[in-house]
Amino acid sequence: MTNTINTNDVMGVVKPITNTHNNIDDLSFFDFKVEKRPLFFESTEKDTSVHIYPDEFHANIMTEIKGKHAVVRADTNQCLGVHGRTYKIVPHIDVYKRHAESIKNSSAYDPEQIEIIDQLWDKGAKARRTIHFLNHTKRVSESDVVTMRSDTFNSLDGSFAFQVFSGMYRALCLNTLVFGGEKFYHSKQKHTSNINYASAVSKIANSVDMYNRDYDKLCKWRDTKVTDEQVAMLFANTIAKRKSESTTVIKDALKEEGVELKQLINVKLNDFLMHQYGKEKESLGGTLYAVYNALTHWSTHTDSSWERTNTKGETVTAYTSRNGSNVGSVQIERENKVRTCLDSDHWHELSAVA
Repeated sequence: MTNTINTNDVMGVVKPITNTHNNIDDLSFFDFKVEKRPLFFESTEKDTSVHIYPDEFHANIMTEIKGKHAVVRADTNQCLGVHGRTYKIVPHIDVYKRHAESIKNSSAYDPEQIEIIDQLWDKGAKARRTIHFLNHTKRVSESDVVTMRSDTFNSLDGSFAFQVFSGMYRALCLNTLVFGGEKFYHSKQKHTSNINYASAVSKIANSVDMYNRDYDKLCKWRDTKVTDEQVAMLFANTIAKRKSESTTVIKDALKEEGVELKQLINVKLNDFLMHQYGKEKESLGGTLYAVYNALTHWSTHTDSSWERTNTKGETVTAYTSRNGSNVGSVQIERENKVRTCLDSDHWHELSAVA
């Protein structure tokens, strides 16, 4: 089933073209040729070869830009990106063909028990393939099932590196799982001459054993109780913490007083995370697993909105993304932040309580 591009009328967030199916060898979504073409700039000069009214005759001069080239989609003649000499083009079809071969060699693969979601953004410049292994599911709670899945990203515009993820994701809402601690598998490589995507996708088969190990971790998070204050401090010290040189200077004060300086915290983001945690807590209780689900909700649902009180005491509608944001790019950035949170000392201190 293929869905055309659509746009959120409120936020103007561009959403991908999506194709959902269960044939791992169907790569038609990514099967288009891309070419490297030279770049030129145009300048206008007087044409002195014309002897009648020479000031009225000009010639357009095209000069090649050395060290730069365009990546062009051959079937539509659209420019997908502009790069320097060190950039290596990795066509989507090459990545996902090798990825399919690797998955078929995995013990997790059952052609009758998979769901595949192919996505393209920006005229085909960005791509993502998600595979759900429906035969590898376990129940975390009475109403929540986790499923093994793989996500592979590639871009032709330089917006993000080639990346492969493999691990356990929620089936309830199909939030993208972002791994902390012991990941199943993750590889991130820039598009340079050293990129080895074939090696990266070939390692996905090794994730099955890790899947079983992290199932126990999710169950542990489900049984770990946390307070609202602990959750707010976790968000403030990780996801919502602003980058600032001042942090180093006042590090000792922060340890004693907690994060009190508003300029060091993205208050709006912290408010949303607490808002979402409150919703997760309704069904999952005040647990670390509810915190985890709030984080994965934020990383996946880039166009969420909620009611908050501004500095004037007014109730306003706030949004979690800017108008015109690219969904794929925003998701990847947020997933990286959540992985960092799950790897942080703040998270490990809470998880060690159980």
